[in-house]
Amino acid sequence: MGTLIDLYDGQKKHKEKISKCLSIMENSHEIFKIGEKQADKIIVSIGKLLNLSLFNLDEKEYFNLLNIYADIYELKENLNYEYADLKIFIKEKYSSYFENKEIQMEMVVNYCILNTMDNTFFIDTNKDLKIISAIPEILEESMNGGDYENDNQEDESFGLNVNSPIPCKGINEAYDYLDRLKTDSNMELYYKRTGSFEIESSDYLIDEFITYTKDNKEYKKIYLNIYSKETTKKAPKGFILKEK
Repeated sequence: MGTLIDLYDGQKKHKEKISKCLSIMENSHEIFKIGEKQADKIIVSIGKLLNLSLFNLDEKEYFNLLNIYADIYELKENLNYEYADLKIFIKEKYSSYFENKEIQMEMVVNYCILNTMDNTFFIDTNKDLKIISAIPEILEESMNGGDYENDNQEDESFGLNVNSPIPCKGINEAYDYLDRLKTDSNMELYYKRTGSFEIESSDYLIDEFITYTKDNKEYKKIYLNIYSKETTKKAPKGFILKEK
């Protein structure tokens, strides 16, 4: 373990800065569940939202950006802050970044909230910006249920085609659903979100995930819509869904 003063040793490569910051942060293993890979995505994504050049940032700046995420994680996951109160806290504590930048502040908060739900999520395309812009709506839909339904759950393309997505009631239930999927031969799976798509039959974006077997072989792509009133109990063809 080091101290904050260690962050002033001068410029270092991107990954070295991240490693040093995580080494001195309290509870970094709990907050950054996939370690340096997650911290890297957070730094890059927040940097994009704030129009920061990573090349010009020293370790102190890296540390500050990671602490924005750490605070949001703590307030959301452990202290159950409401969305509005969370924004007020971040705006006040990090006023040097967000003074007169209400939109950028909200986008950073939204991004961090999504990353607590999907540790691999990062900003890569304009569609990712649409997703984080919709966070207040997503949170409300997660609690109240949306109005999108997929009536083609008996179709063989169910869940395997972007136009026949898997209905899930909010983000949390979507990831619970993904965690319970196995291959039809009962093999464990893990998954990675790869992007989102617009379809004519829905006003909402459809999320694409690639599933992998434990030996790191790609299995199948599946598509979820998190704005449904209920989470389906059906699995796409080639999968089984474990009971809760």
